Amino acid sequence: MQGGAAAQFSVGSAIEYANKTFVRKFSFLFALQLPLTALSLVGSCLLPQPFGPWLAALCALPLAGGFAAVQLGLVDGREPVYAELFSKAGLTGKVFLLNLCVNTAMVLGYFCLLVPGVLATIHFAFCMFCLVEDNKSPLDAMRRSSQLSKGYRWQVFGLFWVMVLAALVFGIVGGIFLGVPSYFVGKALHLEFKHMIRWTVPIILMPVMIWVQLISAHAYRQLTLVHGQKSASEPS
Repeated sequence: MQGGAAAQFSVGSAIEYANKTFVRKFSFLFALQLPLTALSLVGSCLLPQPFGPWLAALCALPLAGGFAAVQLGLVDGREPVYAELFSKAGLTGKVFLLNLCVNTAMVLGYFCLLVPGVLATIHFAFCMFCLVEDNKSPLDAMRRSSQLSKGYRWQVFGLFWVMVLAALVFGIVGGIFLGVPSYFVGKALHLEFKHMIRWTVPIILMPVMIWVQLISAHAYRQLTLVHGQKSASEPS
């Protein structure tokens, strides 16, 4: 993605990029998402509840930075290799602290009033990319993410709801095609319906999670170009 003096932020551009890249790089992106989905399945279905999902999330932290780095590589026109998924494992401690800070801010915001929660979501939407690209501290990454969204928060808010609605629609459609057969399989195997749901939901959401990450990476790169804050290490 090339920048210039006339760089603009466009929700439509981010969605168009995500659609094209999703089709062009589907097999690579599916393989990239697979270990994260596998960890989610292990946490929700195989490990003791309610601690399983938390343990799985912790195990996924070493991959989170690499996942963001690969997304940025794609949006910048590179052809990342699969090994890059593990390239940011050294940032695991920072990723943990970043997730802790952001999730705490969002939970408190939504718990107190809806509006502060939405504002926190908008302000901190790009902090993982900020952390990975510039190797910032968690608090600096949160500050930079907030700075990037300045002047474009209504657009980021709209983009957020596009992704939420897409996830809901895809979840419903996927639930019909995969959830209904899973119900009858569960009945035949004498499994409880809630256990079948735990297996099917992460699988159903795999494609939309890939699509959402592509949109987020493109939106982040647009904003860095608009604000003239693109990393000095980024090729022109």
